[in-house]
Order: sequence, then structure tokens, then C-alpha cells
Amino acid sequence: MSNPTNWPDDRIRPVNNWLLAGRILIFLLSIVYFLLGAMTLLVIRLFSVKFYLRFMSYWVFLGTRVLMLALNAKITLENGENIPRGQPFVVIGNHTSYLDIPVVASQIPVLFVAKQDVKQWPLIGWAGYLAGTIFVDRDTGGKSGKYARVMRTILGFGTNINFFPEGTTTGGNDLLRFRSALFAAAAEAGVPVLPVGISYYNIGGMVTDEISRDLVMWYKDDPFGGHFLTLLRLPSIGVRLKIGTASSVSLESDTLENRQRVAGVYRDQVAELYEYPFKKITR
Repeated sequence: MSNPTNWPDDRIRPVNNWLLAGRILIFLLSIVYFLLGAMTLLVIRLFSVKFYLRFMSYWVFLGTRVLMLALNAKITLENGENIPRGQPFVVIGNHTSYLDIPVVASQIPVLFVAKQDVKQWPLIGWAGYLAGTIFVDRDTGGKSGKYARVMRTILGFGTNINFFPEGTTTGGNDLLRFRSALFAAAAEAGVPVLPVGISYYNIGGMVTDEISRDLVMWYKDDPFGGHFLTLLRLPSIGVRLKIGTASSVSLESDTLENRQRVAGVYRDQVAELYEYPFKKITR
């Protein structure tokens, strides 16, 4: 099969239309899967919110594993022994693509915190809503503390949470300044924060470079639908999920200065965990 019109990288051969159709079907079935789970769990929620949240995170865990298989995303989990056991925790990491969400969820049972914009994304936003994602208004969420309170409640019920402190996606060259407000939720809940590094190191059998990265990373103004179709056409994706060391958040007092200090420490930790040939981290 020849490369489709406007294919971004001629060095990588896209999958044929039959395989593409199969992947689209699996993705649509996953939406149904999340919908059925959400409907079933809403009944359970009437009796136990704690069980609802815990079960939802594992429901998402199983569903995203199927998605990763469908995309032929081969995930290497490094330092998996560092994942805390027997207690809830907060996962943070670098953010280069919407694919980061199912990558993390397929390896660690979590619920997500995402910016409000994601809720409007076709299919992805709906799936996130059904999967229990907490959507944050970037302009008012951190200031009002509403979402931090929701996070503390969820953590208190024993459910893990994942958020991407940059607040948006980047091209992997650097890390943006970490938004600090939600670190206070982890401190108040008394749970550890687990830094992870997400690296799409191989795309279609080729080491990721500054051209091929755009096949997976979504950080420009490209229309979501076109980019997602390109992602579905990739023959394979090699992903490295490197786990750091979990640690408790120590705030002498919940002030902006202290939160920014803590956010800076965790930014440095995440910076050490993901790798690209073109990465140039600034301190």
C-alpha cells in the first residue's frame, strides 16, 4: 500500500486499510466498554462511592490495555518495583500526547485529572468523562481549590490519581514549568507522589527523531481528527514508561512559594526519567 495523501513521514509505511478499519472498530468498541462500565458503576455508586472509584480505575486499566494491543504499542515498564503497594498515590509525568493517558492507565490503575479543553475532544473527551476523569478549568480550578478537594476525596477512598503538571502537551524538547496547585492535594492527603517518564522512543521501527515524533506527539495546532487517524495508521509504537521513586510532599505551609518549590523538585525528577535525542532540559 502506498502512503496516504499528506502522510507526514515517508520513511514509515502506514498500515493497510483493513487493519486501520479494525483499529477504528476496536476503539469504538472501547467507547461502548467504558459506557457500559459507567452505567453499571453508577448503580454501584449509590451504595459505595469508594468501591465505585476503585472499580472504575481497574475498569479503565483493562480497557486501555486492549487499546494498546490494538495500536501495537509495545510498552516497556522500567523500575516497576517502585510503584507503591497498599496505599493510594499520585502519578505525575511529562506530557507530549493524548496517548500518554492510556499508556499510564494500562500500567497503573488510576483516575485522571485533565484540563477542561479535553472534555470537548471528539470521542477522547467522552471516553475520559465515562472513565471518571476530573476535568479542571485552567483559569479557576487551582485558585478555587475545588478540584484539589475532589482529589483529596478520591485519594482518601484509596484510588490513585494521575495528572500532568505541565498543563498542556509539548514536543519533548523540554518540560514546561509545573503547575503547583494540585501538589497541595497530595500533601494534605498524606500520599506519595510517583514521578514517571514517558518516552515514545520508536515509531514504526525507527528511532524517534524531530520529524517522526509528530506522528505520535500532539503539541501543535494540528486538527485532532487528522492526527488521531495518523496515529491509528502507525505500524507500531515503542513506549518506555520509566518509574521514579515515590516520595511524600512536604509543605511547611500551603503557600504559593512552597508549592512552586515542591513543583520544581518534581519537575527535575521527571526530567531525568524521559529521554529523546533532541531533549534539552532547562533548569
